[in-house]
Amino acid sequence: MGGSRNSTSISEFIMAFIFPELVIESVLREGFDSLQATPTLIDDVFGTFTEPYLVSKYGVPELNRIKNEILNDVSFVHSFPTAETKTPCVSIQLLSDDEDVRLASLDDYHGIVEEAITDPITLAGLIIVNNFTPTSYDATTGTVYVSDSVNLSTIHANHVFEDVNQDEFIITGGIINTLGAKQFQIDAGSTPNIVGFCDIKSGINFTRNEIRGLVSNVKVLLGVHTKEPLFTKFLYTLVKYFILSRKKDLLNRCFFGTTFQGSDFARNMDYQADLLYTRFLTISGKVEDNWLADSIQITDNVESVVLIDRDVADAATLGIEDFTIQPDDNA
Repeated sequence: MGGSRNSTSISEFIMAFIFPELVIESVLREGFDSLQATPTLIDDVFGTFTEPYLVSKYGVPELNRIKNEILNDVSFVHSFPTAETKTPCVSIQLLSDDEDVRLASLDDYHGIVEEAITDPITLAGLIIVNNFTPTSYDATTGTVYVSDSVNLSTIHANHVFEDVNQDEFIITGGIINTLGAKQFQIDAGSTPNIVGFCDIKSGINFTRNEIRGLVSNVKVLLGVHTKEPLFTKFLYTLVKYFILSRKKDLLNRCFFGTTFQGSDFARNMDYQADLLYTRFLTISGKVEDNWLADSIQITDNVESVVLIDRDVADAATLGIEDFTIQPDDNA
């Protein structure tokens, strides 16, 4: 992530803007689900409660209390005013979002992406000559012979010959549209099935777009809210545990390079309630937003015309027996 790319498949991109708040929420939800499925994880996270210096006041009874509270579900809210009615809960707020100028690229260019055309109507429009049956095929030269009713005037090398079985063969050249001698060539030794209707179509069965994108430094403020100060600390620790233990999930969801910073109860809040205790955790990291930009025009054929005096060169002296290049008799 971050930096320029070359041509690639669209499946390698998340072609969208990333919501770090929702990424974090998804990771926390999965974390709490795992606790409900395996409550003994609490024993690992709060393992010090059974140490001699804590066991007399906390110990197993406090571990069981935490398990019972967690099993009652923890809510997630995206604004402070709703926190009091949803406790225990975790509020999730975007604190800052700044473009990372160190990773900026010219015109926000991030590469090129190709996507296969799957729409049946568009695919049908790629067919140049349809439903024709070749008259014969010479495997030695790769020449496909067609009847005079087939118009090859718009056919070029790199177009695709599709046989009866829908197997595809690249047309390499040797295209003749003269009555009585109409033909084109594919790779010698190929074995197309020509007993039935065949097609010739464009080889451009994909779209190509430029990718624009940028990397942003973001900070997400997590507020842990409960009605009891000690349990607020316990829930805060669980939230921190999920963020630390599931960094791979954050990375896979395009929130990377994450670090955290916690705070105590003394933080000023925009919204305060007499019976609402809060502790904050700030998650810092990077997200990469990508979007499709300009469509790139793709060319499947480039024609070159080289004028040579007839008395200087002909087909034999030019060595063009495969018909890929032919002298124009009218030149």
